[in-house]
Amino acid sequence: MSFRQFESMLAEIDKTFTAMQEKYPAEIRCKPGCDDCCNAFFDVSLIEAEYVQLACSHLNSDDFSKLKDRAKSARDKTEAYKKDIQANKFEVPQVGHWRVPCPMLTEEKKCIIYGHRPVTCRAYGLPTSIGDKGHVCGFSAFDKGTTYPTIKLDQINTYLRNLSNVYAAGKNLPAAKAQKRMFLYEIILRDL
Repeated sequence: MSFRQFESMLAEIDKTFTAMQEKYPAEIRCKPGCDDCCNAFFDVSLIEAEYVQLACSHLNSDDFSKLKDRAKSARDKTEAYKKDIQANKFEVPQVGHWRVPCPMLTEEKKCIIYGHRPVTCRAYGLPTSIGDKGHVCGFSAFDKGTTYPTIKLDQINTYLRNLSNVYAAGKNLPAAKAQKRMFLYEIILRDL
């Protein structure tokens, strides 16, 4: 299976981001060097994971070695958060406030796989919603109580699940694998 449908969806998200940034330049404050979204705590679908893994497989050995070191650090921080959840030190809604540096973020504050970055990275900075809960980047300047066009992540996640199912079937992977979500560090630390 090719990534054609997935890449088409990514292009639509990028197009939406550009249009929103043109319409709301004062509200959307994304710029080179800002890495708030690169410290968000999130996981990805199978199709995203495979796309990220493809990009990682093209890195030179030095870059990949550094990436693995950053992935181990992200894993350790994530595992510490998971232990806090198990010990009931955190409520699940607080997960959105956790900060885990993305292993793809280099020391120069650049994404090493920028063209292959996941959906969450592309939509960050825009108003998004999951269910009835809205979210915006903490650096944005959207006015509370004002209605803005919103990226509905539930719909995107449903589409990603469907693409993951097709991908898994095409690779003869178990159906359960198509539904498993994973952290970026898991993609990097598994065998490439």
